[in-house]
Amino acid sequence: MAVKVSVVVPVYNPGAYIDDCIASILRQSLPSDEYEAIFVDDGSTDGTADRLDAVAAQHDNITAIHIPNSGWPGRPRNVGIEAAAGKYVYFVDNDDWISDEALERLYDYAERNGADVVVGKIVGHGKGKYVPRYQFARNVDDASLTDGGNNPPLLGLLSPHKLFRRSFLDEHEIRFPEGRRRLEDHVFVMEAFLQAKRMSILSDYPCYHWMSREDATNASFAPADPVVYYRAVRDVLDVIDKHTAPGLQRDRLYLHWYRSNVLQRMRGKAWVEGRDPHVRETFSEVHRLASERFGPGVTGLLPGRFKPLSRSLMAGRLDLVAAQAAIENGLKADVVLDSIEATPAALRLSVSATMSYADGTPVRLIERGGTISWQPPPPLAGEPTILADDLDFTSEVAATKLSLVLRHRGSLVEYEVPLRLQEQTRVIDDALIIAPRGTVVIDPATVAIGSELEAGTWDTFIELRSCGWVSIRRLSRVGGRPIIGRRMVEPYTTDVGNLSLRVTDFAHPKPRNVQPVPPAPHNRGPSRRRVHITNLMKRALPGWALRWLRRFRSR
Repeated sequence: MAVKVSVVVPVYNPGAYIDDCIASILRQSLPSDEYEAIFVDDGSTDGTADRLDAVAAQHDNITAIHIPNSGWPGRPRNVGIEAAAGKYVYFVDNDDWISDEALERLYDYAERNGADVVVGKIVGHGKGKYVPRYQFARNVDDASLTDGGNNPPLLGLLSPHKLFRRSFLDEHEIRFPEGRRRLEDHVFVMEAFLQAKRMSILSDYPCYHWMSREDATNASFAPADPVVYYRAVRDVLDVIDKHTAPGLQRDRLYLHWYRSNVLQRMRGKAWVEGRDPHVRETFSEVHRLASERFGPGVTGLLPGRFKPLSRSLMAGRLDLVAAQAAIENGLKADVVLDSIEATPAALRLSVSATMSYADGTPVRLIERGGTISWQPPPPLAGEPTILADDLDFTSEVAATKLSLVLRHRGSLVEYEVPLRLQEQTRVIDDALIIAPRGTVVIDPATVAIGSELEAGTWDTFIELRSCGWVSIRRLSRVGGRPIIGRRMVEPYTTDVGNLSLRVTDFAHPKPRNVQPVPPAPHNRGPSRRRVHITNLMKRALPGWALRWLRRFRSR
């Protein structure tokens, strides 16, 4: 049987963390003769080499290759590509793991769509492993870098954990930069994205589990030297220049790196104080980069809060950058669950939120002549460096979004459901405040991107996005009653007063979309407060279901 997928794993001193990776690869639903795993050991000194040799001796589809230490994942990945026999190559890091059906689903989706690249859903675990939910909001058979306007889903996460057609990589001579190179994966992925004839996004199954390790064993965990890091950003921009002409497409691609790798990093306590030598060195480097590479075509696309921040950066005003960091430090959404209603088929929530500063004061806007402008507190208020156009948030206010986020407590798989908004702002003391109010319906049969919500406990969050600000808060308070269909969805209050949903399947089928995290984390059990079944539901349920439900509630 021809090999369908080659899994390439660069390895360096992972210790016991590699056990989860190996186990997940061996659990794949594809027959073992239809996939292979190539572990390329980059000179490990912790006994991993012997461990890999032992696994390879036990499994015909496992290969261990040993190379002298290169110091970075690029060289091992390239060695793995050259050794791969599969039609597709899938990159996995040695301390991460993949879900049981990942290879089968990725391969089938690639074949169905004729894709050169498939981006499978990634689940982030722990600090620093943030995965933008908008990237995996839905399946996309034919994805493009022009999708989503200024925010293409393909650019949401540029890690290499994707499926690539091997012949496509060879045809275009796409390989990873070797040596100690920051953002070497961004260079590789952008070379592929800009030359692929067809790309797809598989969102309805969590393929890849991206792990954060407390002992900082991840390869690029160490803080980056600003000069080295932003030299790497220039390398990525050079790839974009190579494959695009000057104009809107290039500007939109540039916008991603300007917003995510430059402006978004200028926040937090260190930037509030502005005295840290690393902050000053970083500011000097990003000021030089911004002046060289991000012209009016890029800055003109910036949304909301990024406009005054960019103006301060371009002017070389670290004091103003620090002032905005101080104003925005602790900015949050104050969220209220206004009501919760249940029907035999769905759960309906009414939610309102207000964007506020750390002291609880709402973010103030003012409307004059159809223009809505941010009124920043001092010292930005009245600062001549910041122009009126920089504070014009009219279009950003109109794009305010409120979403319900469901997060499985075991696997951390997330699904996002936008609320239908009745309003986005309201007037207080002659000022507009960002205060969206809306409703959302949770249908357990379809909420998981058209699929059923799997059994387990799902924690609820509300995310408010407006004017470049993002805040996600736990949803509190409980009400409603169980929903009976193929699933029982029972709202309950946790020990600390937050709202969660316990989803139970009467038939107890094997979960398909949710995998346990190895090893399973210890979670504090939910509160014993429960929602009572009404007499109407008692009459509606068959006797076997009532007996099962009584046993469940007595636990």
